[in-house]
Amino acid sequence: MPEHRAETGKDLLSNLGYESRDIVMSTMVKWIIALVVLIAFGITVPAVLFFIFRGYAPTGGVPYAIDRSTNLPPEPRIQSRPRMDLREFHDREQERLDTYGRNPRTGAIHVPIQQAIDVLAARGLPVRTTGATPPDARQPDGAAAATESAPRPGDHEGIGPLGEASPRAQGGR
Repeated sequence: MPEHRAETGKDLLSNLGYESRDIVMSTMVKWIIALVVLIAFGITVPAVLFFIFRGYAPTGGVPYAIDRSTNLPPEPRIQSRPRMDLREFHDREQERLDTYGRNPRTGAIHVPIQQAIDVLAARGLPVRTTGATPPDARQPDGAAAATESAPRPGDHEGIGPLGEASPRAQGGR
């Protein structure tokens, strides 16, 4: 042990296997040069190969490309242009509302909406009279219904479905 005390701190670290100085400059320069050469090689070789094989490319397009017009996926498909599709749909619907026509599948005829409103306003809507019984509620052969005294839908304590007094509350059926 006395021999270790006589040595300086720098020699002690060298004897234990530690580095005696920070870096060796010549080794660092060699690594930097090697890195630059490797990067230059990695850029130059693909560029040269690209220019060599550029002349071998087919000129008439790629024969194995997918033709989207004939090879469509099954319905429903994602809209590629939703705003334009919505505008086209609105235009078709507006044209149907404003023109005469016939549905080819059902044969139903349609008229312009404004004309339909005018005809409906001139003729009026069909109105059921207060005491009339709907045709489906009548019994065959004019027989009276067995449930004549049973409450009808909408009758609640003498009030009809629209808030007016029901015919029964007024002394009717």
